[in-house]
Amino acid sequence: EIDEVLFGGKLGLNYQLDANRLIYASLSRGYKSGGVNNNTSLLPSQLEFDTEYMWSLETGLKSLWLDGDLISNMNVFYSLRRDAQVKSSVDVGGGQFKDYTTNAAKGRNYGIEVELDWSVSDNVRLFSSLGLLKAIFDEYDNPDVASYNVNGRRQAHAPTYQFSLGTEVYLSQNWTFRANIEGKDEFYYSNSHSSKSSSYAIVNSSLDYRSGDWKVSVWGRNLFDRDYYTRGFFFANNPPAYDDPQTYTQFGDPRVVGINVSWDY
Repeated sequence: EIDEVLFGGKLGLNYQLDANRLIYASLSRGYKSGGVNNNTSLLPSQLEFDTEYMWSLETGLKSLWLDGDLISNMNVFYSLRRDAQVKSSVDVGGGQFKDYTTNAAKGRNYGIEVELDWSVSDNVRLFSSLGLLKAIFDEYDNPDVASYNVNGRRQAHAPTYQFSLGTEVYLSQNWTFRANIEGKDEFYYSNSHSSKSSSYAIVNSSLDYRSGDWKVSVWGRNLFDRDYYTRGFFFANNPPAYDDPQTYTQFGDPRVVGINVSWDY
């Protein structure tokens, strides 16, 4: 039985420096309620997990340049996590693993995000974004003392950078072409082992035709059919056919193309 009273909130301030610049700041406290892992294969100490709390300080600047043709947004943040909830797994024998939620005692997330949106002309628009992140565990108190120790290590699924760069071209009154490249740095798959992905970048594109209330879009994602991984699992068996015999990976989507037809009435 778990009974808690939870509270969170946000205090923010916006200040208009002039007609083209807005500075903002906020301080917030959020939470993710605790619960129970419904699995009898776990140790008694692994059955319950506590509520996670996060204090976050954020500040940024939104600006207009070139008579409003260029829009920029820069954001800096610093967050403190307490009793951070993380996914872990335990070997229950017979080649089976059970996922469960546990608490890492303390963690820090901080970084910067920048966005640019530039209308180069009446027919061409450029847009880009870049995010830099540092997310580490200051302490990691895993109930399973025999598990992998990630104290002081980057948190799982927290790449140090992510980016996107694209363009939108208005070919005529009815035709619009879009293309972008997006990517991210390597990241750890899990907090229970040290296997991690490789960095990657993929290319996406679309061509839209609009006439009256009708719109037809031909689109493609990962146009160059790049292999990249989104999840990874670690096992202690040792098949010889793999370069990294103890890591099994899940691929991201291959090249996908399609056509959308829509009618706005």
